[in-house]
Formats: sequence, C-alpha cells, structure tokens
Amino acid sequence: KASLPVAQIDHIMNGYSLVYLYQKTGNVRYKEMMDQLYTFICNYCKEYKENLPYRRSHPTHVYVDGLGMVVPFLCRYGNVFGVKDAVALGQHLLLEFLEKGMDEGTGLPYHGYDLKTGTKYGIIGWGRAIGWLLLSMADSIEYMENGEEKERIVSAYQKLSKNSFNYFSPNGYFTWQLPAKEGP
Repeated sequence: KASLPVAQIDHIMNGYSLVYLYQKTGNVRYKEMMDQLYTFICNYCKEYKENLPYRRSHPTHVYVDGLGMVVPFLCRYGNVFGVKDAVALGQHLLLEFLEKGMDEGTGLPYHGYDLKTGTKYGIIGWGRAIGWLLLSMADSIEYMENGEEKERIVSAYQKLSKNSFNYFSPNGYFTWQLPAKEGP
C-alpha cells in the first residue's frame, strides 16, 4: 500500500498533483496516498473544531498560506471521487477566512487571525497572502456545486482580484505589500 509521511498541513499541497496524476494514469497508488492526505486533514480539522491552524504549536493561529495548500486539494479530490464532505470543508475554510481574516477598509487580507481573540496577524495586503488566497479560490471554485456559498466565494474572488489591480505600480508590478506604493 502506498504511503506518504504527513506531519503538517504543508504536506497536503502534494495532493493536488496526485489527483491530476490519478486522473491521467488511474494508478491506485495515487488514490491511496490521496485518501491518506484527506484522512489527515479531516482529523486535523476535527481536532481544531473545523478550523485550520497553520501549526500545532500555535493552535489558534490561522494563516492564509494553509488555505492555498489545502483547499484546492480538498475541492478537486472531493469532486473527482464524489466526496461532498471534502468540497464542503474546503468551502467552509475559505468562508471562515473571508469572514475573519480580511481588512474591512481595504478589502485586502491579513496574513492570518487568532481563533480565540479574533486578532488579525501580519500586514494588510501582503502580496504572498493575496496570492495564497486567490490561488485557493481560483483552484477550487470550479469543483464547487452552485449555491449561496459558492457565490459568496466567487464574489470575494472577483472583488479581491479587482481591488488588487488598484495597487499596480507605474512599472506594472505589485509591491511586496500592496498598499505600500513606494516599497520594493
């Protein structure tokens, strides 16, 4: 039986490629590894009451990086293998971040937030955070069933994409922190 060493949520990112490989080859070893990843993430999220802390060492810290590493896998895996709970979990994780991890004034994400206090972490509009959030939505939306939750995610994706373009620098690039127009 195929096996992967899975110790933290970063490892789930490998699952997205495994779905593709399975679809191309039908090799059951890929399916076994994906099932292992899915079981890991289900147990992990259950342990944290349907949330996705980035590290067990900080069980109340949710960072947007985790969404980009986990949600696309959950949604694609769920769609390919008819596991509706996987897609539902992916949607839930996205909606939680969109509710708790965004800056109301700019419409840009923070790097993360604290589950207990609601404190938002990191800078507003960190370029990598925006990338992880857009990636998690873009690579997941097509696998979601139509409905109110999907529409909220699609709307958030469109809003964040449009809003991000307001921060292009004159040379056509983004700065590392989008609102810092004079930074590198």
